[in-house]
Amino acid sequence: MARLRSWFVIMKFLKALTGSILLLAILFVWVSPANAAVSIDTSTTGTQGNTNSTTFAFTVSGSCANPVLIVAVSSEDSVAADQVITGVTFNSDSLTNIRTDTEATRRSEMWQIAPPDTGSSFNIVVSYTGFVARKVYGAASFCGVDQVSPIEDHDGTTGTTGDPSLTLTASVPGTTIVDNIAVDGLAGLTLTADGSQTEMWDAMLDNQIAGSASRLDLASSGNQSVGYAISSDFSYGYSAVMLRPSEVPASLPVPDLIINNGIFWINNGTLKLQ
Repeated sequence: MARLRSWFVIMKFLKALTGSILLLAILFVWVSPANAAVSIDTSTTGTQGNTNSTTFAFTVSGSCANPVLIVAVSSEDSVAADQVITGVTFNSDSLTNIRTDTEATRRSEMWQIAPPDTGSSFNIVVSYTGFVARKVYGAASFCGVDQVSPIEDHDGTTGTTGDPSLTLTASVPGTTIVDNIAVDGLAGLTLTADGSQTEMWDAMLDNQIAGSASRLDLASSGNQSVGYAISSDFSYGYSAVMLRPSEVPASLPVPDLIINNGIFWINNGTLKLQ
């Protein structure tokens, strides 16, 4: 009789254990996070002559969930040190520098903040070390971006000939690559974003500085190349950043659940032993 009772206890334990493993598998499938896709909200651009700061208005949509704001500047000045950006703010909140790529006196800089203030027009203020002769600037906001680690990857390159290209790596699907290029300007110069990249702005000032920015939305993970075709050989600085998507629940939370004749059960998300 004692031996039978022992076997009964062991079988009941194994049944409960099997059920608990099944339950854990159900929980994993039901509530494991899935990546949303990054999407464009809005963008703006402009050019400016000899100043030591740039101020322009920008609005991130109030409906943009998990937003990030990207500010990019392409600049030219005979004194390279004057072009160094000392800070960027949006509604007085400081942005973080992502990267800087400079060739001779052509400079590309990209900055970000997550999350930015939304729903109203606020000023973006870019401050430089000295007076900068010419700038092409722009800003773009994106939705569905990871608020803790918005930058999945970034890279840059500089040169004096040929067409620049970069390869960035996504560990998850749903990322977006945003790039910015600064090129020595010349009348008739054209900048063409590669492949399926969508151009957000393209401008030139005084035939001395050309600046352009584009984006590329990615459905899958892995390596992805971006680049520009430059119609003539000139000095350039080229920067690119990959935005990481936010994570959202794959489905609704698990409701109250009873299994294994009440041995294991869930109530309000708590696993209990009956």
